[in-house]
Amino acid sequence: MTVTRSDLSTTDIGRAHEFLSSVYVDHLPRLARPGPDFLFRSRTAASGDVALNRLSYRGRAETRAEPFGAVTTALLFDGWYSVGAGGRSHRFTAGDALLVPLGAALDVSWSGIDLQTVRFPLAAVTRAAQRLGVEPVDFRFDAPTPVSARMNRHWIATVGYVTRVFAGPDPAVTHPLVYATALDTLAAAAVAVFPNTTMTAGYTAGPGQVPPAVVRRALAYIDAHAAEPITVEDIAAAAGIGVRGLQAAFARHGDLTPPRACAGRGWRAPTATCATATRNRVTRWPRSPRAGDSPHPAGSPPATGRSTAGPRATRCAPDPRAPDHTAAGCAISRSSSHAVVATASCGRAIPYPWARSHP
Repeated sequence: MTVTRSDLSTTDIGRAHEFLSSVYVDHLPRLARPGPDFLFRSRTAASGDVALNRLSYRGRAETRAEPFGAVTTALLFDGWYSVGAGGRSHRFTAGDALLVPLGAALDVSWSGIDLQTVRFPLAAVTRAAQRLGVEPVDFRFDAPTPVSARMNRHWIATVGYVTRVFAGPDPAVTHPLVYATALDTLAAAAVAVFPNTTMTAGYTAGPGQVPPAVVRRALAYIDAHAAEPITVEDIAAAAGIGVRGLQAAFARHGDLTPPRACAGRGWRAPTATCATATRNRVTRWPRSPRAGDSPHPAGSPPATGRSTAGPRATRCAPDPRAPDHTAAGCAISRSSSHAVVATASCGRAIPYPWARSHP
């Protein structure tokens, strides 16, 4: 990795806006009042897909800017900056962090600004959001302002960290691991600081552009592994999609859930209601008991006590709304994605990710 640096200082307002168009997006100045003391300064450092730019603009300007594609944030040290999109406008002053809205033409104005911008790819942000269960096709930022004063301070600290790894004659960011960490830190902080779909209460990812073939691949995987212990993560990986996307795809294209799909393929899938929560892990029941364990049918867990895989099993009662199912010998455990592996009396481990009794 290398760091590319550039510096510009000019009293020519035309040259200043030409530079801004080349670094950010094309824009059309509508009002510029440079005054006799106009001065534009910029210092840029870039490595890979991350770029830092400290700039000052002594004067006032109003512009119409083309849509931004990369994630662009700014931290103001002086002056004021206003950005508007879709009929809504936000004004920022010294000490404020902001996210430039993506994918829409912008009305931007500023006066006497001294600020630092950080730019990085949207793909890095969607990867971070995916860890919270939101698929890339469903992710969006909802506002340019931090969610709280505390998270505004967190963004300031994040920018300070990234600035330090770019600093000096031998910057640390030239090491690939440091660069990757800096990019991931920026992406994770952006998801935490600026309002987006991961924060929406009760949010369930829609299928977006997920085709029906995803459901067909999932069903084929279930059929091929009917006698094996599998989890919803296994099914999602085989279908080439995330867990939340798989859930939405089944609901949209199949009007069913994976447990119902399993039941429709001859599986005796228990529908159960748990009295207490279990540890935050998925249990994969072994095919045969270990030495010293209580005997039980091959591939099925004991009805009481601890499983051979470690987590505590929770006793469950049958759901009266599902008379065709059984909870005999049923033990259920949960994972961080709310996936559940239920073991039927026949000994098969069944992915049970969306039972309403497991919020």
